[in-house]
Amino acid sequence: TIITIKATTGSEDATSLGNKVAKIQVVDLAGSERASATDAPAKKGGVEKKGTFEEAKNINKALFALGMMVEAAAKPPPSKGADGKVFSEEKKAEKVATNIRLQANNSLLTKLLLDSIGGNVASFLILAVRDERQFFSEIKSSLEFGQKCRKVVNKPKVSMDA
Repeated sequence: TIITIKATTGSEDATSLGNKVAKIQVVDLAGSERASATDAPAKKGGVEKKGTFEEAKNINKALFALGMMVEAAAKPPPSKGADGKVFSEEKKAEKVATNIRLQANNSLLTKLLLDSIGGNVASFLILAVRDERQFFSEIKSSLEFGQKCRKVVNKPKVSMDA
């Protein structure tokens, strides 16, 4: 589930220059997307069943793409090029931004969250996990994802709507 709230300040005319725009995105990635936990087997009586199982597959693809995007954003930028030249700070930031944009093309979820991961907005992550032994692998992977997200550096700035 993705909820986007957009607020504009300034002139009543939304097209005028100098308006400040605030955007809040709430993304719920909750739930177990393990095929065995969806209560929808891939095949039932030899016939492939659509619905919940297919939805879980699509969610997993989007979550994988999101993980790759976070990985690209959290990885320290290269300090030298193939020719051995040392990169400037601007060039390092450009390399990271390029890697993030490349990963963002892999799913609609990552395209929607492009500004939030390594972009120019303030972002935060809330992890909600169950403390039951049967969910240990999901809890562990969620916490590892949270640790990777902590390494992502955003540079929030005020953007004027054009």
